[in-house]
This record gives sequence, structure tokens and C-alpha cells, in this order.
Amino acid sequence: MDQDPEYQHVMSLRLSRVLEDIGVTRRQTVKMRRNTWLAAEKIQTVLESIPNRKKTLYISGSQSEGTTTLGMESDTDCLRSLNDSPVFLDLSEWQPSPICSFLVLQDESSPPQHCNLQILRFDLPLPATLDIINKKNNVEVDLDGRVLLKNTIQDSNLQKNFGADFIRQGPSRSGSKDVDIVFAYHCAKQPKECQFLFHRPRPGHWPTPDILEQAKQTGTFLVPQGHSESCNPKLEWRFSTNLIERLLMFNLNSTKIKAYIFLKVLRKTYFKAVVGDRLSTFHIKTALLFTIESYPSDIWQEDNLLKCVSFCLTTMKRWCKMNYFPHYTISGVDLFVGKLKKFELPQISAMLSDMIENIMVYVVNIEMDGLGRRMLKLIDARNTHITSTRYENTVKTARYCCDKIISFSCYNHFIMNGESASIKSTIEKIVVSLNNILMQNDLSIIMKDLVRANLLFLFNQLATFKASKCIKLHQPVTADIYNLYQASLNSDVTSSRLKFASMLFCTDQYEEAAAVLEHTEALVHPDVWQYTFCNRRHPMPSNNIMRSLLDRPMLEVIRTSAALSVHFHRQEEHCVPKHLVFEMHRTINQEDIQHRHLVRDKWMDSAVTDSIPFLYYLQYLTYRQLGHQDRKLTAMWKLRHYINHYSEGYGHIETALNMLGHCFELENRLDLAWQCYIESRRVYQHNNAANWHIMKLLYQALVQA
Repeated sequence: MDQDPEYQHVMSLRLSRVLEDIGVTRRQTVKMRRNTWLAAEKIQTVLESIPNRKKTLYISGSQSEGTTTLGMESDTDCLRSLNDSPVFLDLSEWQPSPICSFLVLQDESSPPQHCNLQILRFDLPLPATLDIINKKNNVEVDLDGRVLLKNTIQDSNLQKNFGADFIRQGPSRSGSKDVDIVFAYHCAKQPKECQFLFHRPRPGHWPTPDILEQAKQTGTFLVPQGHSESCNPKLEWRFSTNLIERLLMFNLNSTKIKAYIFLKVLRKTYFKAVVGDRLSTFHIKTALLFTIESYPSDIWQEDNLLKCVSFCLTTMKRWCKMNYFPHYTISGVDLFVGKLKKFELPQISAMLSDMIENIMVYVVNIEMDGLGRRMLKLIDARNTHITSTRYENTVKTARYCCDKIISFSCYNHFIMNGESASIKSTIEKIVVSLNNILMQNDLSIIMKDLVRANLLFLFNQLATFKASKCIKLHQPVTADIYNLYQASLNSDVTSSRLKFASMLFCTDQYEEAAAVLEHTEALVHPDVWQYTFCNRRHPMPSNNIMRSLLDRPMLEVIRTSAALSVHFHRQEEHCVPKHLVFEMHRTINQEDIQHRHLVRDKWMDSAVTDSIPFLYYLQYLTYRQLGHQDRKLTAMWKLRHYINHYSEGYGHIETALNMLGHCFELENRLDLAWQCYIESRRVYQHNNAANWHIMKLLYQALVQA
């Protein structure tokens, strides 16, 4: 990179501007992503810990760091720490635990960064014996008689849950290529090799003493991965300093973040085509951290961005020539082992050399996020390439974050299952935990919004559970249930209000139901965003909503502009119009079962409908009971118009058609009802309640014949 320094400064500033245009702005998108995922992390920890085992969820990597772009399409890295089985470095540290605990075993034959986990008794500081182990296929007894935990302990259950979608890659086990899930055990102390960062020689300016002090308190995770060259990898667990790495990444300034994101773009654009993901983002991150500590802090400026990138590439090149890639926080680890072969390193080294010398050639040829075209546009004003603006990309990022906020606000509650009493107890425990979080003083705005949103949806769910039980037992709905409904109504524009109106309808309170429905319809403005869960497509939000995501708190946008889908569990069936109860039994035969995903399609045991068609359907049923003929027919016309002109096949269109079919049945237009059910079945042939309605119409025809 021998160009004129002034040229380098100009190109660095242009690259910095381009990175900001594609969403790398610390104050806006980086902070927005971080706050969103850290809030989701805390909420998900509460939701996952209540029902069974105590867990802490950590969302690590590019999502929580904010070190990604729209075009990078980064996956989500999750680490689930199983807290009720602690890990100890020495038997003298033992403490009682709910299930069991583990002792780290290492000797001179242990591979770097790896150990075995010996199972200890939960009630005494003694090694467990094979006779007290329930699942013996998860353990193995070594030559010294010690019971060791296999790192495949989670695999059989996950394979059962995910079926053909099960993916095992390194320590990750997941059911989707977009999410990497690592199950881990936590050790409160750090083994000697994980204290490498604190004792090895460094220039001293970074990491700062306060960051190092925080890092010492994080402990270590044990993740299920054996060494690539081990003779018995299933018995080995790998040390992970995940939280130390997060602390370091959160401490980076905007130039360092830009350098890191640009390096990741280079990796994905050029190196992935040669060696795939074996030269990973973790290699890039490690090179960045070593470079930051090795070079003066004052070089990390915007007008020096390309030089900083060059320094990082030089660090990687040096390690390629040494055939050794050190770990930043753990001693004795070569990150090339199990990833890249020695014969591949000269090729990578040559690529790095050419990249360092001719960086601008590589920059202008990057297609991701239109980065190359954007640079050319800044270099040559005559360039007419059309690219999205910084504002548009910021809005897209805000929409992405809003999607996540909505998902973590209510989707997790949608997939709860089990006995009614256990779900009710679970919800009540979650409410207590969330209220405790709200009492903390250091919460971000997004965190407060997310906790409050969760509480609103939980109040509504709890109210409907209780109301359904009252109706089942022929008891009046109590005042405390009405209070829960009232507390939940502002969760979004429609869904909680519609569940309240549905309960009123099912308890013959037709005037009250009509009033709630009229008020709800009045809230549905032209820009309302109908949001659908359950892996169904939903419409894009309007431009007005997209813009409002930057100007207003996300919870306020959800409350005033989002119409979320309505979900009824089987435990809520007495608060649902009887025709919709069939939706809870849509899986009829073995063929239907084969077309269901064991995890993603749990919602199919519930009744789920989009808000707008359910609003019109409830209005039709309510006005019919009240004898309001014109208003009833108007509601049915609105439902039909929605399906024909507005729905565009989004969401639960089959359920909307089933509701319209029922309206036609009640109007004694069985021919039109039949058409609705047939069309519904055409859209979704399997796991569709329309199959029940078709059989019912055929039975009626046979009886009448």
C-alpha cells in the first residue's frame, strides 16, 4: 500500500462514509442492534429459565456486537448456559447444586483449550458413580473409574426435535442455518490457560485496566466440542472465553468497528470463495484484537481507516507465514488447527499480500451492500449507479430491530404448551421476574419497552386462560380477569382487544363485544402494519411506519401501528367462536403430521388468525346475534373484500377463507361456503381445518339426500 498518504486519507474517509451509508454508524445502527439483542437476551433468559432448568442466554457475535450490515446476512449466535450444573476447577470448590456438578480434568495429554468433565454428586463433594447416573448413554467410564460426561449429551433430543433440519457444526447444534445454538456449562473461575490475556506481555495501552478487571470476573464456558486431532473427541469439552471477547468488542471505537466490519466483508467476498468458512470471522476478530493492542491508539482514526485495515491484514499474513494463528485470550491454541491445512497457507498469504498492496482494487469490486459501486460513485461523480441511501438503510435496520422486538415480545408466549395449570403458573412466574427487571436502574429504553410489551401480552394470555376456565365451569368471569384484560389492551392496535371481544362474545355479552370491536376498527388506520408469526409472510410496513421507527420508541410504534396476529391456545378454547376451535385440530392424519415441523409448527395445535379478518368475522357473528342485518352483511363484505383485494396471500389466508366460509354457511349459501373451503385447501392442502368443514358439508349433503 505505497500510495500517496494524502490519497490514502481521502480514500479512507470515502470508505468510512460508504460504511456509514450501508449502516455502520455507532450512534444509530450499531447501538440499535446492540440494545435490541441485549434486551432480547435478557428477556429470553427469563422465558427459558422459568419452566424447567435455570439457564442464561447470551446472544454473541455480530448481532449483539452490532458488527454486521444488511447485506452480510449474519446468522445469530446463541450460547445457552445451563446454570444448575456448575463446573469446578478443584474438588475443594464444590457446592451443592440442583442436578449435578462437574470437575475439570486435565493432564499432560489434554489438547490445548480442552478438558474432560467428571460428574460429581449434587449432594456431596464426591465423584458420581455409574449406578446413580440415569442416562448412562451420556457418560463413559475411563480407565481410572471416573464417570465422564460426553459432549453429545444434547444431540439425541435435538435430533428428535429438529429432525432432518438438525445441524451440528463444531460446538453448535441447531435446526436452522440462520441460528447457531451452543449449550454450555459455566465455570466461575478461569483455568490458567484462560488467564493468558492478563499475564502475557503487551504494549499496555489496550485493553485498559478496567476492562481487564471486568474480564477477570466473567469466568469460563465449557462448550461441547472435542479437539480435531484427538483420539476420543466425544469426551472432550472446549474452554470458551465468550464474555471476555464481548467486553473487548464493546470497548471498540467507531473506526475499529468499521475496520472489523470491512475485514469481514473482505473475508466473505474473497476468502470464502477459496477456503469457505474455514477462515472464519473468529480469525478476523482475533487478528483485529492483536492489531489494536500492538499499534498506537492514535492511529485508529477515520482518515486512516485503510491503513488500519492493512495492519490487520499484515498481522494475518505474518501468522500464515509462521503456520501458527494464536488465540487472543487462551494460551497454547493454534486457530489454524482443524481449520486450514499448511499447504493452503501460502495461497492465503499471497492473497493477503496482494490485498495489502492493491486494496482499492479489491474495494471497488465488492458487491455486498453495493460497497464497490458506492466507492466508485464517490470517486467519479459521473457514475450513475443507483444505490440505497444512508437513511433508507438506517430505516431498514430499524425495521429489522422492530421485527425482533415484536418476536421477543409475544411469539415466545405463543408457543407455550402443556397443561393449563402449569402454563398459568409459568406465566405468573414470568410476570414476577419481568417486574423485577423493571425495578433495575440501568435499563436501556429498548429494554424497558421489551419488558413492558412482554407484560402486556402475558396479562392478556393469563386473562384468557382464566376466563376460559370460568366459562368451562359455568362460572362468571371475575373482576380480576376483566382487570387483566384492561391492563393488556394497549399491547398493539388489535390483538389483545380482539381476544377480549372474543371472550365477551363467548359469554353472550354481545353489546359489549360490539362496542370493543367498533373501537378496535376505529384504531385501524391506513398505515396499520398487519404482522404475522408462524413462518408466514406478512406485508411490509408502510413508509410512514418505517420513518416513525427512527423518531419514536419502538413500543409506541407497535402499540399504535402494529396489528399482530391473534393466537388462542387449546386452554383458551372456551373464549373462541366454536368454528375457530377446528383450527386447533387441523392435523388430521399421518400425511398432515409429515408436513409439520416438530418445533416450528407447534402453533398448529392452536387457533391463529390475522387480526383484520378476525375483526370482521367477530363483527359478523356479533351483529348476527344482535339482529343487526345490515351491519352483519357489511362486516361479511369487508371480510370478503379483505381476502380478495388486500390479503395478497399473506399470513393465515386459509383461516380467513375458513371464517368467510362459515359466514356463508350461516347465510345458507353452502355453494359459496364450499368454494371458500376448497380455495382454502388449495392454498394449504395439509394441516388445514378446511378439511373438517368440507367433510361436514359433504355429510350434510348426504343426510339431506
